[in-house]
Amino acid sequence: MHARVAVVVYHGAMVDGKIEIEAKWRADEQEHERLRAALRRAGASHIGAVREINTIFDSIDGAVRTRGQVLRVRLLDDGDSVLTLKGLATYREGIKTREETELHLTDRDAMLSILSSLGFSPVLEYEKARESWDFDGVVVELDTLAFGHFVEIEGPEDQIRRGAELLGLDMGKTERRGYPGMMRAHQAGERV
Repeated sequence: MHARVAVVVYHGAMVDGKIEIEAKWRADEQEHERLRAALRRAGASHIGAVREINTIFDSIDGAVRTRGQVLRVRLLDDGDSVLTLKGLATYREGIKTREETELHLTDRDAMLSILSSLGFSPVLEYEKARESWDFDGVVVELDTLAFGHFVEIEGPEDQIRRGAELLGLDMGKTERRGYPGMMRAHQAGERV
């Protein structure tokens, strides 16, 4: 019997291992290009780029969403998968904070079977292209989805604010909605 080990590089910056702290802004391709140039000039390190398929799960009564949580299985373009449970988000001055627990999967199909047996089924799916940069104590992520372009900065709150200032991003114009909520709106034909 051979043990399989999966190694997935997590591009986000977790604080205390289980708390996600981030700020997100709306962008477009020109803004992504401006930020790439600014990051290069500032000496940021390009971590990499990845394509993801994100599948959101919930119970038939919508209990996970009702509690403000997110249960997600993310499939990366290299075949690796990550199960994530996100807790209820809080917002303060443009910064979103929430508990986040991740499990790197060695057998995605087995986890999907477990979720199904526990009464969870896929309720939403969205694809995302993510480009990640290590910059001055934070991770800057340039995201492209079917409904738009976005910039996320993850890391300690003070460093997010400093990184945003250095990159010319206005903390007063952050996006509060998460990608699942925006995808639901997009699917409903609403302007996102």
